[in-house]
Amino acid sequence: MTLHTKTAYSVAIYDNSIYWNIDILIKNMHNEDREEIEEIVKLINNSVDENTFILVEGKSDIEALREAGIKAKIYTLYDFYKLADSFSLRHASRVVVLLDLDREGELILRRLKNKYSNTVKFDEFLRKRLRTTDRYKRGLRTIYQLFTVTNRGIKDV
Repeated sequence: MTLHTKTAYSVAIYDNSIYWNIDILIKNMHNEDREEIEEIVKLINNSVDENTFILVEGKSDIEALREAGIKAKIYTLYDFYKLADSFSLRHASRVVVLLDLDREGELILRRLKNKYSNTVKFDEFLRKRLRTTDRYKRGLRTIYQLFTVTNRGIKDV
């Protein structure tokens, strides 16, 4: 009996057939992840206009969204706060909130809504949609983790 390690899975096998079956399962999981995220990317790209922007926590989130194919305007929290102090925030009819799906992201969103709900419409639909993904169900909570793509498929970070 030999022990083979493939990605995060360790499996004791007696022949190569089990190894290949697990490899196929992992590839199928990556393909399903990719399809699920591609569907969300299309939804985002089709639902935003020039008066809409996406709000994320940091620059790595922007990079992951761009790599996944998001074409909309994306701002970090830092950029949002700078806009909030200027007149240009009033020109945004809708802010699509893609803060991390963890406690900190929820706390930040609550603070934003308390402070800016009179001037900004926060759209949380995509946060709700991301919570239905298999990646979220496997414990991935950050936007970076949910959208990071590698050459082999979606990356579990």
